[in-house]
Amino acid sequence: MNNSKTIYIRALGLSILLFVSGHFLFLRTFMFFEPQIDGITFQIIEHKSTITTSTAFSLLLFSIPIFILLTWQIARINSFNKRVASVLLMLTFIVLAIFARHQQVKTYFTTVVKPALLTHGKASIIYPIDPINFIYYMLAGLITGCLLAFVFFKQRKTGFNLSKEAGRQ
Repeated sequence: MNNSKTIYIRALGLSILLFVSGHFLFLRTFMFFEPQIDGITFQIIEHKSTITTSTAFSLLLFSIPIFILLTWQIARINSFNKRVASVLLMLTFIVLAIFARHQQVKTYFTTVVKPALLTHGKASIIYPIDPINFIYYMLAGLITGCLLAFVFFKQRKTGFNLSKEAGRQ
């Protein structure tokens, strides 16, 4: 089996593993992502729509290795160092997107929700929340990372064809 087929099989295997893990670790993951705010306890919920939040999260995790491989393929990134750097860049943007959403939720709940709901002697509340926006932010981070990896690490054309240049003179 040649090297290119092996990398596709490994990427597919990793994608399937991430999909299954996403389903099992959905609640733990998003309980970790939600901010800790005194007086507010988040309860992770899923709206029953066409695609549930846990399935969307699993599909996003499934797509990460595929997006990485497609970026390498389209940008012709063949160098091991550039591949590692591109993966780190993509993961960095996913993490930055998670952090940005985390900060937005934290700010909103500390400045708007907490003062409005913790009145009349209430010390704490349980707030049901669907973390679908985290998934949207993660997808945006992945796409941004892929685009930047394409721009920064794509294989450049080396030199120019001298025979064409010589024929014009």
